[in-house]
Amino acid sequence: MVRIKTSRKCAFVLLAQFLAIGYFVISTTSSDKTRLRVALENSADDEPETPLNQDDNDTPKGDKPSVAQNTSAYDTDIVIGVPTIKRPTGVVYLDDTVRHLINNRGKFVRLVVLIYIAEEDAQWTNETARSIEQSFSKEIDAGLIRVITPPKDLYPNWDTDMKITLNDARHQVKWRSKQNIDASYMMEYARGLNTKYYLGIEDDVIPVADYLDRIWQHANEKWSENIIYASYCPLGAIGKLFFNKDLLTVSTYLRTFWNYKPLDWLYFDLKALVACGYPRTDCETRANAVVLEYPDSLFTHAGKVSSLVKNES
Repeated sequence: MVRIKTSRKCAFVLLAQFLAIGYFVISTTSSDKTRLRVALENSADDEPETPLNQDDNDTPKGDKPSVAQNTSAYDTDIVIGVPTIKRPTGVVYLDDTVRHLINNRGKFVRLVVLIYIAEEDAQWTNETARSIEQSFSKEIDAGLIRVITPPKDLYPNWDTDMKITLNDARHQVKWRSKQNIDASYMMEYARGLNTKYYLGIEDDVIPVADYLDRIWQHANEKWSENIIYASYCPLGAIGKLFFNKDLLTVSTYLRTFWNYKPLDWLYFDLKALVACGYPRTDCETRANAVVLEYPDSLFTHAGKVSSLVKNES
């Protein structure tokens, strides 16, 4: 029998109605099978089935990353957000991306890979959750990987609440607007995990070896009060790192302007928003000063098929 747990740990101050999180803790009664923690409350009409059953008396494993003793003010050092949705051709890059994230992390241990199945298709969500459980059972059991899905009330009514902006086609506006909402939600979830940093990527990228050690050293050495985010990849919104105390600000900003611009454009505008006054003299220089740029790209965009369905009306 599936047991539902309700948590408000990740609620927005301004947007709490969108961020109430429900958890399904999934396990089997057999000792040789792992437990997969998945939030299966989503906006699909049909409630997703659970891949496995859980006994009500079972205590889930992996509630916190436990590979190193916590001696800091944070429960984990970095949460890596990996959103994934169904691609029109059915191709899946997620397994390769997650495997490289795990295998290339070097000696870095205090992290959580947060896989966000950002789909409204319940069947695809269940199939993806099962696939992740089969591929990464040990990592899930250790708390290294978490899997979540959107709560039912996360997204707006696309027909009545969404405006057509930038003269884009309706399906493109929806695609990029949903990406903004998903990014905002993942930041709030990561903030609830009490992480020091949140790193946003995509589900079709490959990190270089020891990428986390390099990010950790660079961020800790270079970060200052005026920095709003750091960039470890020049491509779009990939590889952007945010400090814990800025997550509420940035996630609220994205949720506020979800309908207006693509995610990477909103990040670009955020620089000027926090750095420039009025009149806007020398704004470009000031804006660039609040972003910590790493000299090399630590991520390669390997996907060949976009999640955007280009031929929709």
